[in-house]
Amino acid sequence: MQKSRFAVAQLKNFGFLVPHLPEFEGELQDLLVEIDKLIERKKVEWEAELQNLEKKLQQKIRENQELQSLISAKEIELKEAASKINSKKHTFPEGSAEAELNAIKTKVDRMRRSYELLQKKYRRQLGTEKEQSSVALRHLEENNALLKKEIEELRYVFYSTFATLIS
Repeated sequence: MQKSRFAVAQLKNFGFLVPHLPEFEGELQDLLVEIDKLIERKKVEWEAELQNLEKKLQQKIRENQELQSLISAKEIELKEAASKINSKKHTFPEGSAEAELNAIKTKVDRMRRSYELLQKKYRRQLGTEKEQSSVALRHLEENNALLKKEIEELRYVFYSTFATLIS
């Protein structure tokens, strides 16, 4: 009973009931303590899961920024190659310059394909990550709703028991 009184005095979520606790039976006090512990345990779990999701989000943001900078670099390379082609187009006489020009065109085409593939990969990856994040968020919201429902049921039981004890 002494242990129960100590635990009841430290209630975090039902502190407003502490003045009325001597009126309750020991089982009801124990129930309050267990409910309070459950709430605190779930709160810690949710905070840990939230931090984990925030870390994953930050990592994905960094990856996104890296991909964006890589795309920007490829765009710059494309522009440089295109301007090189345009400048050489008018300066070289027929012959070996055409071969060089064709090589540059081929290189630009390869770079363009590489850029398009990189963009497709980035879009697919972003879509998958959004979907995974929304599924995880939906799961957390469902868990939250279930826990809220459980808390409301426990409160109802508690208040019903409390009302029965008072009357």
